[in-house]
Amino acid sequence: MKITEESINHNAIRLIKELVGSSYDMIMPNSGNYQNTEERGYMLMTLGEIQGVLDMAQAMKEVLKA
Repeated sequence: MKITEESINHNAIRLIKELVGSSYDMIMPNSGNYQNTEERGYMLMTLGEIQGVLDMAQAMKEVLKA
């Protein structure tokens, strides 16, 4: 399998969609109740994971250019 910028983008988007989808499953039953510390922590963790995916994708693209 050849790694290209397109494949990196495709997989990053796929991972982010999966993370966001599971986050909605976690918080939607209690929508409007964002004061819950557990929900807030879960949302912050998800944002951190998304940033990690974006950082990884950027690093992989830089390696491809080298």
